[in-house]
Amino acid sequence: PGLRRTDTLWKALGKAAVLHEAYPRTPLVLLTTDAPAAKTAGHAALTKLRGQRRPIHDVIVLRSREDLERLRGYARRGKANQTTSR
Repeated sequence: PGLRRTDTLWKALGKAAVLHEAYPRTPLVLLTTDAPAAKTAGHAALTKLRGQRRPIHDVIVLRSREDLERLRGYARRGKANQTTSR
């Protein structure tokens, strides 16, 4: 269930916020098997914390070819590219 599980999602959001305060220039990319469903409170919360200069740079759903291609791009460049965040 990955980040669809409410407890897992909120734990990840809290840790991301703390890490962002300690290391604001380090982009954090979350890997998950499932993302929160659209139009849920979890999706809304994740959307608020995701993006440039936010605690979560990107979320990669491991079942998504598009997301895996983005992850490959991050690996090739050595870090998350701030211009490719969704």
